[in-house]
Amino acid sequence: MGLRAGLRERVRAVLRDRYGIPTEVELEPITEPRPWGYSTNVALRIAGRLAEEEIARLDPSLSKKERKRREKALVREHALRAAEELAAELSRELPAGVARVEAENGFVNFYLDPAVYGRELIGQILADPAGLARGEPRQEKVMVEFSQPNTHKPFHVGHLRNTLLGNALSNLLEFAGYPVVRANYYGDIGLHVIKCLWGLMHLGELGIEREEGESEGRFLGRVYSAVDRLLGEDGPERERVEREIRTLHQRWDRRDPEVVDLWEKTRRASLEEFRRIYRDLGVSFELEFFESQVEEAGKEAVRDLLEKGVAEVSQDPEYRGAVFVDLAEKTGDETLGKLVILRADGTTLYSTKDLALARIKFERYGIDRSLYVVASEQSLYFRQIFAILRLWGFPQAERCVHIPYELVVLPEGKMSSRRGTVVLFDELWDRAVELYTAITRRKREERGGEEEGEEENARLIALGAIKYYMLAVDKMKQVVFDFDEALSPDGRSGVYLQYSYVRARRILEKAGLDPDGAGAELVPGEEVELQPAEVGLMRRMDGFSFVVEQALEQLDPSPLAHWAYQLARDFTDFYTACPVIRAGEPSRSFRLALTAAFARLMETVSTRLLSIGLPREM
Repeated sequence: MGLRAGLRERVRAVLRDRYGIPTEVELEPITEPRPWGYSTNVALRIAGRLAEEEIARLDPSLSKKERKRREKALVREHALRAAEELAAELSRELPAGVARVEAENGFVNFYLDPAVYGRELIGQILADPAGLARGEPRQEKVMVEFSQPNTHKPFHVGHLRNTLLGNALSNLLEFAGYPVVRANYYGDIGLHVIKCLWGLMHLGELGIEREEGESEGRFLGRVYSAVDRLLGEDGPERERVEREIRTLHQRWDRRDPEVVDLWEKTRRASLEEFRRIYRDLGVSFELEFFESQVEEAGKEAVRDLLEKGVAEVSQDPEYRGAVFVDLAEKTGDETLGKLVILRADGTTLYSTKDLALARIKFERYGIDRSLYVVASEQSLYFRQIFAILRLWGFPQAERCVHIPYELVVLPEGKMSSRRGTVVLFDELWDRAVELYTAITRRKREERGGEEEGEEENARLIALGAIKYYMLAVDKMKQVVFDFDEALSPDGRSGVYLQYSYVRARRILEKAGLDPDGAGAELVPGEEVELQPAEVGLMRRMDGFSFVVEQALEQLDPSPLAHWAYQLARDFTDFYTACPVIRAGEPSRSFRLALTAAFARLMETVSTRLLSIGLPREM
C-alpha cells in the first residue's frame, strides 16, 4: 500500500474510532508554493453531523436568517475542533515519509519529508510506473464508440480530433481497470452518399475529372462539394437534380444492382483509405459497425417501438406516415420535444440506426456502459436517443454517456465538407513528415551520425506533434487550426515531451546504464540533501495519480497532456540546475535514479495513455 492510500486508511480508522462515523477520505495535493503534501477536508464534511444536537437545541423562535447564521457558526466551530483533534491524533504516530500533520481552517494537512518519501516514490516508479495510478480490474464492460467518419468524404482534422480523443479515453478507461471495447461506426450510407453517387454518375455535368495521384477521399470530397453547390442554386436544374437524387435514394433502398455496385466499389476505396490513416495514427478498433448493416435492424426497432406504444405514426398532413416519439409527453421533459425515427417514405434516419445499434451493443456484445464521442452540437439528439432507450426498457440506457467536444475550426470559421473548406489529414500529415524529416536530417548531419532509422524517427516526431496539438486542448474548447502552431517543435508541444525523454536516456547511457533496465537498485539507501529542482520534479511525479483521476472524472485527456508537459519542463529545470553524472555520491546515484524514474513515468503517460510515441534519438 502506497503512502497516500495508507494515510486515507489511517484517517478513516480514526474517524470510526473517535466519532463513530464511517466515511470515505479524499486526499488532494497541496498547491505550490506551499510545501509538498496532501490535504483532506474530511473534518468539514463530518461537521454537520457533529453539530446536529446543538442545532436541534436552537431557539425555535429565531428568525430564518439568524437560525441559518448560527447553524453555520456551529458547523464551522465543530469543523475547526475536529480538524485539530484529528491532527493531534494522527501526529502521534507518523508514517515514514510524513514530516508533520497540521490543522488549518478545518482542513487536515500532511506535509511530506522529501528526502524520505522521495526515495520511496522513485523506487515505486522504477518498479512499476503504472502502479502509481493504475486501477484494480473491474467487471463493467465499456464500449467507446469514436471516429465515425462518413465514407465518400475525405478524413479531415475534425475527424482527427475525435479519433485521438476517443483513443486516449479508451486508454484511460483501460488504465482504470475497465474492460474496454473500441468501436467505430462508419456512415457508409445516407443522403451524403447518395449525393456523391449521383455526382459520380454525372461527372461530365459537374465538370470534374480525377487528378493524377489524387486520393480517393479528396476526389470523392470534390464530387460531393460540387453536387452540394449545384443544389444551392435556384432554378429548374436544382429541382431536377433533387428529384433524381430522391429517385436514386429509392433505388438504393430497393438494392438496385447498378447503384449497389457503384456504392460497394467507392465504399471499399474509402474504407481502405481510412484504415491506412488509422495505421498511421496507431489507432485500432475491436469492432466496426456500418450504417448500411443496421438499416433493416433499424426498421425492425421502429416496429418494436410502435408495438410497445413508445412510438406513433404522424397524422400531421405535412409529415403523414412518419414515425416519431413524443418525448416531451412521455417523459415530462419539454426540452426533449419529438424525435422522428422513420421517414414517411419508409427510409431510415440516423436515429433509426442509432437505436438499432444500441440494442445490438447491449444484446449481442453485453455492453454495460456505452460512451459516444460525438461533437457537442449533437447533445440534444443523444439525450433524445437515451430517453427512447429507457422507454424501450433497456437498463443500460442509464449508463449511456455522450462525450461532447467542440469542433476544429479554421481562423475564418467552421470547416465544411459541403463548401470544400476542410483541412485534410493527409495534407497535415505530409507537411508534418516533410518538416520533421528536414529537421531530423539537419540534426543528424550536425552530429555526423548515420541515416539508419531517420525516416521512421521523423514520422514518430511528426505524429507526436500532431497528437499533442489535438489532445492538449480542453475538449469543450474549439481548436482553431493553424498549420504552424500544430507542427511547431517549440513551446508546449509533443516534441518537447519527446526531447526530454531522449535527454534522460542519453544521461543514463553516458553514465554506463541501460535506460530500459535501470531499476529500484539505483536508489541509494541513505538520505540525500536535496535541491529545490529535485524536490520539484519528484512532487510533479507524485501528482500522476491525481491527474489520472481528474482526466477520468472529466473524461478528457487534456489535463494529462498539460501534466506531461509540466513534467518535461520540471525535468529540464532539474538537469539544468543539478549535475547528474559529475555529482558526488550519494547525490549521483540519487539523481540517476530520479532521471530513470522520470523516463519511465514519461513513457507511461505518453505512450500508454496519450499514444504519443517516444523516439530513442532526436
